[in-house]
Amino acid sequence: MNGKIEVSDREGGENGVSISVYFPKQAAITALPQVAKRVEDTIIPENSIEENELESTLPGEPLKKQYAIMVVDDNPEILDFLSKILSEEYFVISASSGEEALQILEKNNIDLIISDVMMEEMDGFELCGKIKSNINISHVPVILLTAKTDTESKIKGLEAGADAYIEKPFSPFHLKAQLLNLLKKRESQQKTYASTPLSDLHSAVHNKLDEEFMNKCTEIIQNNIEDSEFSVNTLAQELGMSRTSVFTKIKGIIGMTPNDFIKVTRLKKACKMMVEGEYRVTEIGFLVGFSSSSYFAKCFQKQFGMLPTEFLKKIKEDPSSATK
Repeated sequence: MNGKIEVSDREGGENGVSISVYFPKQAAITALPQVAKRVEDTIIPENSIEENELESTLPGEPLKKQYAIMVVDDNPEILDFLSKILSEEYFVISASSGEEALQILEKNNIDLIISDVMMEEMDGFELCGKIKSNINISHVPVILLTAKTDTESKIKGLEAGADAYIEKPFSPFHLKAQLLNLLKKRESQQKTYASTPLSDLHSAVHNKLDEEFMNKCTEIIQNNIEDSEFSVNTLAQELGMSRTSVFTKIKGIIGMTPNDFIKVTRLKKACKMMVEGEYRVTEIGFLVGFSSSSYFAKCFQKQFGMLPTEFLKKIKEDPSSATK
């Protein structure tokens, strides 16, 4: 049956006309998406996962802090399901569209985003691309969920800057394991950067935009390395950013406050100067902005687990040990 409109006189002799509109049954069907997203198409039931698979999938060590995770999907049922399975370990914020996700990111510190690819208006690829091209939020890891398993789609996800790619249908255990592994890997890289005397920022940064930002921060600090009064406020002014934005950005990338990053940058510069051997250890502390040699030694030991003299002895005995 095709749709039609009928016009007739009102019954009972009333003035005016009666208009009837008939919609074809097939139109109601084709107006819906051809393939509706369902939980059944997205999640593999937990009871279908073998016990030995579960044991090998889930990492054993817990995270050091509770992370804020944002899940993005335009299907309310899937959004609710993902929120429930993750809320036991994480603080979960839900977004029903890419636009809503970006609005939430403007006002909240999010540690990781899990987004579906197939969404109306703004899909997961576009959302990921917008996140990774925005200096304020480009450090936030993005996991994309998709039924698209072709090579072209995977390349598109990587080009958008996705940190992980999970194919549907997936088990809740697999999603949790991917999420935990990604967060733990970042924690480990941040810790290694902070505790290894001669490691560089490249080991703790995950995209070009963030690397450029951290290199700029390092350059500003090193240009003022002898100034013991150099502060986060000065760094923010040089960057043309607010103090809050600088705090959020540096904390998000390398897991330390800007004050700690300034101190670590001074200490790492001191390590390089010790390796070069142009100055004595007692002089180096002052040259990198510490007010006294005792305070320099105290900070050095706390950061790297050894005194400056011990570090110097170590690199003389085994130069390669300084980067371990």
